[in-house]
Amino acid sequence: MKLTIDGNGIKTLDDFYDQLEPYLVTGECPWGRNLDSLDEIVSTFFNYTDKVDLDIKEIIWTESNRSQTSLGRQKFDVLTEILSSNDGIQLRLE
Repeated sequence: MKLTIDGNGIKTLDDFYDQLEPYLVTGECPWGRNLDSLDEIVSTFFNYTDKVDLDIKEIIWTESNRSQTSLGRQKFDVLTEILSSNDGIQLRLE
């Protein structure tokens, strides 16, 4: 599956988390809207079920430059580092 993040709508970390939540698959998801939780859901392909066909395999972040400007370089870099930490998920910044 593919996850798309619209960088035009991201001004804060809460905006970023709001865009991820629709992609969280039902299960024992420990989502806490923080960086530690983000790291955990990325490690499980956003999927807390046994259905591997629901795994997120690609993340496309459109207008990522706008997000970087709004969030600041440091926060943006932390987010992209976490999102790219799972070798099974391809992160594309557009």
